[in-house]
Amino acid sequence: MINRFRIFSLALIFLGELLLAEEMLTLTGQPATARFIQETLQIRYGVNIPVTRDLDLGETASYNCGSSNITVYVQPAPENKTDMLLLSNEPEDIYGEGILFRKILKSGFKVRIVYYHRSKSLEPIYFRMELAGKEKQILHCLQATGGPSRDGIAAGHQATKRYLEKCQKEEGEYLIMPPSDEMTLLEQKLLPEQIASGYVELNNLSKNDAEIIFYATRQTDQIPWYRIHPPQQDKQISGIFFNPQQNILASIEVSEDMVQSFRIGDEPFLVDFVTGRTLKGNYGLLYKYQLTFINTTARPAQLKVYAAGHGGSARATFLIDGKLRETGLLAATNKVQELDTIIIDDKREVEIVTIPQPGSNYPVGLIFKSKGDLSSEY
Repeated sequence: MINRFRIFSLALIFLGELLLAEEMLTLTGQPATARFIQETLQIRYGVNIPVTRDLDLGETASYNCGSSNITVYVQPAPENKTDMLLLSNEPEDIYGEGILFRKILKSGFKVRIVYYHRSKSLEPIYFRMELAGKEKQILHCLQATGGPSRDGIAAGHQATKRYLEKCQKEEGEYLIMPPSDEMTLLEQKLLPEQIASGYVELNNLSKNDAEIIFYATRQTDQIPWYRIHPPQQDKQISGIFFNPQQNILASIEVSEDMVQSFRIGDEPFLVDFVTGRTLKGNYGLLYKYQLTFINTTARPAQLKVYAAGHGGSARATFLIDGKLRETGLLAATNKVQELDTIIIDDKREVEIVTIPQPGSNYPVGLIFKSKGDLSSEY
C-alpha cells in the first residue's frame, strides 16, 4: 500500500540530534528481522522485494525499490512506558463509512491502540488510520495487523502473535511528519463479512500534540466527516484506559505435587476513563509475570506450563523467557493445552508476557504443575 502523502523517516541519531533525510527508513529492532524490514518497505513504499538478512543495532543496508534506493538504519528504540490504551470495538459491525475515533496524542505520551471490527458493508471497505498535526511530528511506531478473515479468533490471534514478536525484538519505525500534513499509518481492505484486527503503538517524541484518526471508507482519498455511532444495546466497548500494563511479581515454592494458576483477562478489569464502563476480558492489557520458582524437593523439578480456556472459545499467545508459545483453539472439548516445560534445579526466575487477544473469549488460565498431566476438566 502506497501512502497518498510522502513519508519521510528519521535517518540517523547522532549526538542526541535527529537528522532527517529523504528515502531513508530508521527502524528499531534487536535485531530488525528480514521479515520486518520487508513488511515495512511494503507498507511505506508499496514494493515487495526480498530481504534476506536481519540487521543488528547500528547496521545499515540499501534496497533497490525501482525508482530509488531506500537506505535502512537500525537504531535503539525509545524506552517510554505505555501511558494509555485506546480500544476500538464499538460498534463491532461496520455497515458503512464514518469515523471510528479521533483522538489527540499528547507530546511525550505513548498509546497502544487495539481494534477489532467486522465489515457488514455490501461492497469493499477500507479501514484506515492516519496521523495529522499542525506542527512537525516525530514518533516511534510499532504496528501488527491480523486479517482480513471471516474467522475472528484467527484474525485476533494473528495480530497478537505478530505484536508480541515485535515487542520481544523491539521492532518499530521512527517517523517524521512535516507541519500541516497527514500520514497514513495503516490500511486494510475488507470484503463483506471479513474481520480486521490490529495493534498500533505510537510514542510521540516531539514537542507538539498529534491527532490520530481511525475511520472506515469506500474512498481512497477522503476522510468522512461524520462519526459511526454504536447501537444503543451494543455489548462491545471502545474507550480510553490508563496504565495498560499489569506487572505480577510472585515467589512460588515448587513441591512434589504443586499446582499454581493465574487468570488472564479477569478481575480487576480496566475502567474507561470517560464513561466508567469496565472492560471485561481486559483486551489490550499487557500482563508481565516475573516469577521466582524455589525448588523444595530433593531433585531437579520438572514444571509443566499450561493454558486453559475459562471464558469460551479462545486462543492465546505467550512469551516465556522470550520464546513465543501459542495455543490452538481452547474450547469446551479441548480446554487445556500444554505450552512448555521448565526445569528448576534450586531456584529459577521466569518471565512471561501475554495480552488478551481480540476475537477470543477471556479469561484464560496460566497454570503450572509439577507432577503428572493436567486434567482437561481443570
